[in-house]
Amino acid sequence: MSAGGSPFSGAFRRRPWTRGLVHVLLILISLTCVFPMLWMLSTSLKPIEDLMVTPPRFIPSVWRWKNYLDATRDIPFWTYTANTVVACVLASVGTTLSSALVAFSFTRLEWPGRNILFAMTLSTMMIPFPVVMIPLHGLWRALGWTGTLRPL
Repeated sequence: MSAGGSPFSGAFRRRPWTRGLVHVLLILISLTCVFPMLWMLSTSLKPIEDLMVTPPRFIPSVWRWKNYLDATRDIPFWTYTANTVVACVLASVGTTLSSALVAFSFTRLEWPGRNILFAMTLSTMMIPFPVVMIPLHGLWRALGWTGTLRPL
């Protein structure tokens, strides 16, 4: 974005009220994005009978911090957390390393068939994931890898 198109460029400085308007709009947009997280936090602290009251209340009538203890006790919470961390770290590190190696090969090295393979790589990146998701699940199921970290 050029400096001429910035909300704080000369065109906006000529009218002092526009700076305040931009800030108000940014605050409203940020509240719109933060509200679902605040609602989730509020709901997690409510007793079960307060979850479906009409009209809904944002602030719990009774603050139940015990809900977090119950969640970690009633389900294998720490196992799920460890699995999530392992899956995210493996996916992030694997994607970053493989993408860097492939990008280096395509941009810096000359080898036969590079342009054809680059076109194939770009064309596979254009396929929407839902199109590939079901065949991939069938492959992981046939290999017996569903429910494991091996597909990563």
